[in-house]
Amino acid sequence: MRDTFNWQAGVEVGQAVPPVAQFAEQVMSVMAQRMRGKCAQGRYPVPRAELIQGLAQAALADDAVLAAFREGMREQKITDSLMADVYIPAAACWLGEAWEEDIVTFAEVSIATCRFQRILRELGKVWAADIFAPQAVGAVLVVVPEGEQHTLGALVAMGKLRRMGISVCLRMGLLVSDLPVLMQGRAFDGVLISLSRQEMFPAVKSIVKALRRAGQRDMSIVIGGAIVCNSGPLALDMTGADAAMNNINEAVQLFGLSDVAKLPVL
Repeated sequence: MRDTFNWQAGVEVGQAVPPVAQFAEQVMSVMAQRMRGKCAQGRYPVPRAELIQGLAQAALADDAVLAAFREGMREQKITDSLMADVYIPAAACWLGEAWEEDIVTFAEVSIATCRFQRILRELGKVWAADIFAPQAVGAVLVVVPEGEQHTLGALVAMGKLRRMGISVCLRMGLLVSDLPVLMQGRAFDGVLISLSRQEMFPAVKSIVKALRRAGQRDMSIVIGGAIVCNSGPLALDMTGADAAMNNINEAVQLFGLSDVAKLPVL
């Protein structure tokens, strides 16, 4: 089972890797495509440009300014779900474009992105499947391998899966040696691995092999992240995963959970 799909969910923004300009352009392009696709399909309301820019600038300021701006967005009926799925990715895209135009420094973008990651982690705790739904309808392992710095998309994906009622186990900085203990006594319906650069192919291939040995034979493994924009088929060949996609709904279907998972509430 080997497929490549067009990405439409979480793309990570974080520390750049060589070549910097090419990587930044790739990430921003994917994020822009994802936002246009979802809004055009009516899955999300079109985000307001002034709120996107305001959110990005608040994240560049400090925690207090960001908290105050978030409260103002709530007063304007922007839900936490819209914040996570629409406005934070769009604001991250704005930051990336501002960096490319030398309006902000890379250090400022990194700090602002860390603030967005903190928000997503806080929301993820609220959206944990055992809180959001009386009973989880499935379990997914979300992996950010050791050496992979781009985590924003993984956090966005985690929040959406949890709002579907799916239990999510998120592992940042995962090593192959971590898997025997992690998989012991656990059963996952699928695995999402976040990947942004080809240099990580050997490490991810080792993780995929270890998952095959430690998990169920029919457990699907999906590669996600910025790598899929230009290197989806190559990512499959080099890692041994089952699919490369950023469409969470497609991933849930591949995991066999589409009939039981509920649509996330906006």
